[in-house]
Amino acid sequence: MGTALKQVDDELKKRSPDWENVILLNVQVLHERSPFLLKWFPKGSGPESGVKTYALPAIWQKAGDFAKHAKDMEAASVKLSQAAAKRDAGELKAQVIVMGKSCKACHDDYRSPEYEKDAEQ
Repeated sequence: MGTALKQVDDELKKRSPDWENVILLNVQVLHERSPFLLKWFPKGSGPESGVKTYALPAIWQKAGDFAKHAKDMEAASVKLSQAAAKRDAGELKAQVIVMGKSCKACHDDYRSPEYEKDAEQ
């Protein structure tokens, strides 16, 4: 999802953004995947499962707060889709920022710093 948002953001910086093949496709990815966030971390899928995860135990310990973040991201993806459908670059840029903040808020609280270290390698 981060890649899709980055591609939208990067494309909006171009003189002639490609709405059809880049922006609309990546916005669709974000809109379609955001409702699944809560399903990606079911009870029992944390560290106790023995599977390596970059999710912090807080995802399962603070399930209500995590659910709020997930719902905020889903709402942001709806607004992102609406702005993209209008092909309003200014509105879409503003919604990209909102979506990015929504992602970051969850990552700050629920994703291990080890993710960044491993992603750099």
